[in-house]
Amino acid sequence: MSQSPRAPSEDRLSRVLAWFVVGVAAALGWLFITASLSLWWQAGMGVATVVLGLLLSRASADRRALYALMGISTLTTTRYLYWRITETLPIGEGFDAVDLFFATGLILAELYAWGILLLGYFQSIWPLQRRPIPLPEDVSQWPTIDVFIPSYNEPLKVVRPTVFAAMELDWPRDKINVYVLDDGRRPEFAAFCKEIGAIHMTRPDNKHAKAGNINHALKQTSGDFIAIFDCDHIPTRSFLQMTAGVMLRDPKMALVQTPHHFFSPDPFERNLGVFRQAPNEGELFYGLLQDGNDYWDATFFCGSCALLRRTALEQIDGIAVETVTEDAHTSLKMHGLGWKSAYINIPQAAGLATESLSAHVGQRIRWARGMAQIFRVDNPLFKKGLGIGQRFCYANAMLHFFYGFPRVVFLSAPLAYLLFDAKVIAAQGLMIVSFAIPHLVMAIMTNSKLQGKFRHSFWAEVYETVLAVFIIIPTTLAMINPKLGKFNVTAKGGIVDRDYFDGDIARPYFFFYLANFIGLVVGTLRIMMPEAPVDTIGINMGWTCYNLLILGAAICVASEKRQIRHAVRVRCTVPAAVRLPGSDVVEMTQTLDLSYGGAAMPALEHLTPEVGGAVEIALIPDHRVAWTPATVRRAGSNVLAVEFGPLEREQEAQLVYALYGRADAWLRWRDAQTYDRPLMALRGVANFGRLGTMRFFRWMVTSVRDALLRRRSSATTAVALVALAGVMAWAPRSEAQSLDAADEDVAIADAQATARALTLEDLGATTPLRLRTSFGQYSLPLSLRTDQVVDSAELTLEVSHSPALRADKSHLNVLVNDELVDTWRLTPEDASGAQHTLRINPNLFLPYNQLRFELIGSYAIDECEDPAHPTLWAQISNQSALSLKLAPLPIQPSLADLPAPFFDVADTRRLRLPVVTAPAPEDGVITAAAVIASWFGALADYRGAEFPVQYAELPAQHAIVLRTRPDDVPLLRDLPVPSTPEIRVIEHPGAANARLLVISASDASGVLEAARALVYGSDSLRGAHARIDGFEMPTARALNDSPRWANPDTPIPVGEWVQGSLDARGLAPGPIAADFRLPPDLYIIARDGPTLDFTFRAGGSIAEKSALSVLINNHFVGDEQLKFDDSASLTRRERMVLPKSHVTHRNRLVWQFHFVRNTDRLCEAFNPELLQGSVDRDAMLRFPRHAYYAEMPALNLLAEGGFPYTRYADGGQTAFVLPDTPAAQDLAALLTVAGHLGHQGSVPLMQTQVFRESRLPTDIDRDLVLVGRSDRLQTLGKLNGELPLEFDGNRVNLRRDGTLSRWIAEARGRDIEGARAHAGEVIHDAAGQLGAVMGAASPWGAERSLTIFTAAAGGDVFAATRALLDPGQRQYFAGDLTLVHGRVVSGYSLGPTYSVGHLPWDYALRKWISENPLLMLPLLIIAVLLFAAALRVLLRRRAARRLAGTA
Repeated sequence: MSQSPRAPSEDRLSRVLAWFVVGVAAALGWLFITASLSLWWQAGMGVATVVLGLLLSRASADRRALYALMGISTLTTTRYLYWRITETLPIGEGFDAVDLFFATGLILAELYAWGILLLGYFQSIWPLQRRPIPLPEDVSQWPTIDVFIPSYNEPLKVVRPTVFAAMELDWPRDKINVYVLDDGRRPEFAAFCKEIGAIHMTRPDNKHAKAGNINHALKQTSGDFIAIFDCDHIPTRSFLQMTAGVMLRDPKMALVQTPHHFFSPDPFERNLGVFRQAPNEGELFYGLLQDGNDYWDATFFCGSCALLRRTALEQIDGIAVETVTEDAHTSLKMHGLGWKSAYINIPQAAGLATESLSAHVGQRIRWARGMAQIFRVDNPLFKKGLGIGQRFCYANAMLHFFYGFPRVVFLSAPLAYLLFDAKVIAAQGLMIVSFAIPHLVMAIMTNSKLQGKFRHSFWAEVYETVLAVFIIIPTTLAMINPKLGKFNVTAKGGIVDRDYFDGDIARPYFFFYLANFIGLVVGTLRIMMPEAPVDTIGINMGWTCYNLLILGAAICVASEKRQIRHAVRVRCTVPAAVRLPGSDVVEMTQTLDLSYGGAAMPALEHLTPEVGGAVEIALIPDHRVAWTPATVRRAGSNVLAVEFGPLEREQEAQLVYALYGRADAWLRWRDAQTYDRPLMALRGVANFGRLGTMRFFRWMVTSVRDALLRRRSSATTAVALVALAGVMAWAPRSEAQSLDAADEDVAIADAQATARALTLEDLGATTPLRLRTSFGQYSLPLSLRTDQVVDSAELTLEVSHSPALRADKSHLNVLVNDELVDTWRLTPEDASGAQHTLRINPNLFLPYNQLRFELIGSYAIDECEDPAHPTLWAQISNQSALSLKLAPLPIQPSLADLPAPFFDVADTRRLRLPVVTAPAPEDGVITAAAVIASWFGALADYRGAEFPVQYAELPAQHAIVLRTRPDDVPLLRDLPVPSTPEIRVIEHPGAANARLLVISASDASGVLEAARALVYGSDSLRGAHARIDGFEMPTARALNDSPRWANPDTPIPVGEWVQGSLDARGLAPGPIAADFRLPPDLYIIARDGPTLDFTFRAGGSIAEKSALSVLINNHFVGDEQLKFDDSASLTRRERMVLPKSHVTHRNRLVWQFHFVRNTDRLCEAFNPELLQGSVDRDAMLRFPRHAYYAEMPALNLLAEGGFPYTRYADGGQTAFVLPDTPAAQDLAALLTVAGHLGHQGSVPLMQTQVFRESRLPTDIDRDLVLVGRSDRLQTLGKLNGELPLEFDGNRVNLRRDGTLSRWIAEARGRDIEGARAHAGEVIHDAAGQLGAVMGAASPWGAERSLTIFTAAAGGDVFAATRALLDPGQRQYFAGDLTLVHGRVVSGYSLGPTYSVGHLPWDYALRKWISENPLLMLPLLIIAVLLFAAALRVLLRRRAARRLAGTA
């Protein structure tokens, strides 16, 4: 029962649904491509991908399995390229121009290969396999056909079979004419044509070669269709029967092309001995790609074996003459005008292959030049009238011939690393393997499945390697000037009279082989060196070995084999009748092989001809009986071989029919070929590589011998010297780093101290002071408290200097606030180091001071000096010490001085400010203390601030007192508590020169109100005390609006963040630095970092090598030359992209001028101040696509940016939780954390709240900070199982996670077991005195965070929080657990993660896939299954339309 056709609406719905499925598959594929995996997960994914590919490759011939393979191959290759482009280009710190040069070449070659791979899949996605269309039964409806056989200089013996076969074409004699288009104008051709009835046609010139010859014939003929055959392409009798029906059915069909079949071996087949064992070079195009082109209506005209419509040719003015590949250009023109083409993949003609490798190369050069010319003058990607499929098919055919450069790159890429240590791929060796192997294996498997009948694996590399060098220049020149080059005729039908080696063709590959061989030797030596990167070297050596195999096979192809037969012997089985001359006895047999010169057949049963005897043979007597005389050349028990004598016309015609003209003459040739087996193919290519290697070493021996005999350098020596120079220049680059942290006591601000000792390191000199040039300077700031004065000062300097300095002129000056303190000569005796102690007048010191050192240096005697000479230097140790004796200044208690004396901005030491409360303070009092602590923390900034707490007792120093009753602090019981909140500064009753900041109120809410008023309006307070009545809270701050945070949503004026001048002067100017902070959760989504736009200026006195460098956080970004010619000055706008990996929460952007003076006139007076430059203040930093997002827990973000609590800098989304009965250390820890958050957010926590844990609301919607020792913090017990640590008295245990949780964590690249082992050791060493900081998702609110500061029962939670204040310690905060034991701080990621903030949906989805690598394989499978199913639906409909002639 026949199935009714689908309704148009159903068909339209199925297409829409299929396209939707393709879109879903593409989206899933993009997730697969862009997901980031760790090394081992990527390796595992690669293995799984290959296994999946193997299963599909062994599946049935169903197209869906092939489409699935194509999908997997496309995704893995695109994933590899995405990884290469986004992560492995050697750009930035640690790489140089050599790395980038080689890397650019390789990535361009890989992009080309990727494009060709995808275009190849597209082109052959549905080979149409079109069948012939029957002709009308009424012969009168058949068209007239002109057969053109163009010839130029081919001998008549080559052309005769073609003309005979054309005369035998199965077509009505009155509707066909055969024309021999003889551009050679030879009399013997005219005589031959007259003899057999063909038409001999000539023209007066040879303009435009073959194309011009055909165009001339077009004007002289009138047939409806034109059949064109090269003069060596012999058609079968059925050619027109097979092709004309398609043309008749569709009036828009302009071209029907059939394959070019070759019955003689090409140079690859003959020289390697693989004729009819492996498909030849052209089989892929004619067997598969043209069939695929037919699906897209993009079948090319191949110059021969084709039937064309005259009206289509006339519409484009005949065969194209603009390029040397006139055939492809002709079909492109016809397609552009809307004409159609078809391909019938049944061999209907056969010809001779190129006779030598040099001829083969010459032919391919012409093809490559012609395709490049078309791409240049009539680019199919932009030509009007073409469909998308036609554009891609033509583009693939043309781009294919640009493989010369990529192939040379692939042959030489590993040498860049082996010989020159160039980091071509900036990635770990094993990571390269994990990405590259799946991509390569899948490409091989897919192409084997797709092309296995027409091209064996690894043979394309051999073909391209042989031709690569020779087509680079022609294609490049054609792109530059498409008019270059002319048509050349490929010689056919010749002989090779002896074996020989074509050294001219092979010479480039000898040198490539030599270079790769040297690279292999160097790699072997390098891999044996200590600490050598074995994986990277091994990969490059493996790549080099593969190149050697391919190059060896290419060399092997150049070994030409003898071919002395004038007539090619073709294996074929045709009926034959044999008789002796004059005899009526006929024996029927069949041929084993046949040629124009003779035949071989099995030994006869009844006839016994003798060697040298005569016989007569009739080939295929059923077709036509034509007895042909022959001579027996061999008569054995198994075979009879005969040689034909001179042939008459009828005999020759019958021979041509039997040999070439049968309809089935070539059908079985493809069936006899083996299907591709990649490993077997690799084995075969490797064997040819071995033979080529032997040929290479013979050439090496010969070359060296000739060089020694002739006493001259050879090209081999030059290449060897270049390689040797690369080896000698190579030196391993050490990337090992170590960091030693010293345990040092922290300097604490102390207003009561009477002495202070400072090293130059304390003043900011992180390294020894290096004074250079003839007038070198170095300045250090020195700040002193405003409530102290210096009684005496002594500076001890440790100084060394250049021994070349002249003692009579060189000296060192020390200045304080531009006042000279001391000077001394620099003598040779003290050059290696000396100590100098000098007293400083205490009257020189101010609250803010500058300590300056000046070198006045001279090295020359009675000659001019270079003020920047390298011998002009002195060095001062940064451990040199300044000792001060201090005396307090009397100060009157006044609110107007706040925050002094409790915080002195001139004191750069850590602030330690005690807080005194009643023994059991209320929540409001604690909240007030937290607000004040955050205020002082913001003021202290980089210094850090800690707040020890004492209940009821006053410390002997400045302190803050919070009270609601007079008896809260016994020493202050005489100070009344007013009914209205009050702020008062008083003298310390128990410590001279100390002051107390007292906040009093009748209840806790009043204390909190006064505290808020203090921090918000301290500038307006006057007198010794102030009453607070009716304070109004300020407006709550918005998200991420800390005043010290730059806003990345708008351009950041970084020039305005520069503290000080933007000018630079002198020989050694200081840096111009802009310090700015960004939100800690800033997440840059774009690949590149922010863009810096700035204008800089430079004076005209600088020399040409002067430069301006830009650095971000001590990482080099780029530099600009400041002098190009003799111009007076320079002003230029510049743009640089900062690497996003170096942009953090806290940033320092530096412009560093490097001035070089003009040394042409050293004796002239020179003013260093003339060397000057500047940066305009309008410098802007613009951030690319970004979001506000952070993976939590991330205690490093808390330590470095107060995140997530500083998102709302005033504490509007923050709450502190204390034990019900907090100890003083618990409260001190809370205040220290509050001070840290104030420092990071830069504003007081006006909106924060404090709760006791028993009174914490169950619906609280804030980020929480729990502070308290473990034996007092009961919440810890309730959260057991959710936190990384579990406390039981003095015992601390790590939480045990389930197996699934550990697997998920390890899948995300976290070494859980290693972290647990290390944390266990720290816990054991702490012996019950452990401090801990833990992070987790809050159980009280969605997307809320919980941070716990705690300690074991024997530990101190206050000490744990103080680690936040030390930059050397807080850098080790990390993950969800940080352990503190003394000065040892270590961070771990042990538990589950969550996120704060939001990413764009597309990026978030990709990130989720990356974090769950177990989903990658299902994602891949779903994507390819959807793709395969939908693609089959979409393609099948078009295929049906194409075969029906409606598309």
